[in-house]
This record gives sequence, C-alpha cells and structure tokens, in this order.
Amino acid sequence: MIILILIICILIFYCFYMFYFGHSIFIKSTISFGRTFKNESELTYENWKMFIDNIVSNFFPNGLTISESEGRMFDGSKIVKNKNFDLFIVHKNDEINKEKIDKIIEIFRKKYNNELQVMKMEENVSVVFYNRI
Repeated sequence: MIILILIICILIFYCFYMFYFGHSIFIKSTISFGRTFKNESELTYENWKMFIDNIVSNFFPNGLTISESEGRMFDGSKIVKNKNFDLFIVHKNDEINKEKIDKIIEIFRKKYNNELQVMKMEENVSVVFYNRI
C-alpha cells in the first residue's frame, strides 16, 4: 500500500512538473539561412562551409546537422523560390544555448548586411544518443 501511494505521489509530482514548467530537457533548433541575394546571386557552399566551420562549430562543438533545401515565400507581390542552407542543432533547453543560437543568427545577418532571409524554429524533442562502438 505504501509503495502504491509513493508511486502515485511520484506520478502527480511528474505531471505537475511537466505542466508547470512545460518544457523538455532538449530543444531542436532549426535555422534556415537563405542563399539568394537581392541581385539573385547566391551564397556559395564554400562560404557557407566556412561560416559553419569558423562560427557555428565554435558555439556547438558537440555536433550539428546541415542540409540544403528549397522554399517558397510571398514577397508582397508574388511567390518567390528561395534556396536555403538548413542548420539543425539539438541542445539543452537553457538560456545559454538559446543565446548561442541567436548570436549565430546575428553574426550571419551582419556578415551579409541583413540581405539574406533567416528563419528560426524551435521544438521540444525527446532524444536518445547512441554512441559509436
């Protein structure tokens, strides 16, 4: 009986914690960096790789994922196709890491004079890390 009461108390505490704090331990930040400048030239893969190697990897040395994508957006008068470089980073849900993400975006926008589109998405995730054998 005491064990049952203890289990119920733990479940109530867990539900209260998840409801009250409402976040998971990890977040996946996805940042889509536009590649197309106003003059329709494109950010090169070589420049993107230098940005990842010299800036992003210093903020998140434990790892990240990059890919290329194509999106669409309405520019006020028509639908415009955009090529993107996408960055996926799984990190602890804390202010330090959120500030690092924002700093990466700030550095990118300054480097390219706010001319390239940037979109950030964040979502709570459940993560299992499998180590190499």
